[in-house]
Amino acid sequence: MLGIDLVELSAARELRKSADLRWRARVFTYEENARIDRAADPERELWTLWAAKESYYKARQQHGPWKRGSWRNVAVLALPAAVRFTHAFDEATELLCCVCSDHPHWVARVQRGDSARVRLLVLDELARRGLRDAAIERQELGEGRLGPPRIVGSATDASGWELSLAHDGPWVGFALGHLGLEGTDESAELRVAEERALELGPL
Repeated sequence: MLGIDLVELSAARELRKSADLRWRARVFTYEENARIDRAADPERELWTLWAAKESYYKARQQHGPWKRGSWRNVAVLALPAAVRFTHAFDEATELLCCVCSDHPHWVARVQRGDSARVRLLVLDELARRGLRDAAIERQELGEGRLGPPRIVGSATDASGWELSLAHDGPWVGFALGHLGLEGTDESAELRVAEERALELGPL
């Protein structure tokens, strides 16, 4: 499974959702709400939990439609440091990213752009890994709904690759993983690239 979610925390703080107890009761479990109340920064804790739920939901969708019901049905029990990170690009922007993955190897990249830009980022990454004829497709599920993005290729084998996309405000990102690669990358160190992108763990 593989899923990613982004929250532009500097903008989300203005919503002051930590003070909206009715909304919190619909979205978070009792234990999660207690964590938010105990946190030194309740807004950051709230949006970290939200991003974790969203990334898990996207990961579950990779293997067929999954009806989560209430967001309270997706309980965040732990948040390992390797699957979440924040970075202040400048004094006005703080970005939160959460990746849910059972892949031993994956890469996440985040930068400013639009929905078309993120697909170009993915295709560029795939070409760098030898899938130069790859394309991204989404299956029609009916009633105007689309399935998660899939990687397909005509001349090369695109099986084993999973992809998740995310955006918030001016930020776009993707997580890309392949279960067939050897080795592990448990440390998933964060580094800031010159293109003002974030990369988490090389494949």
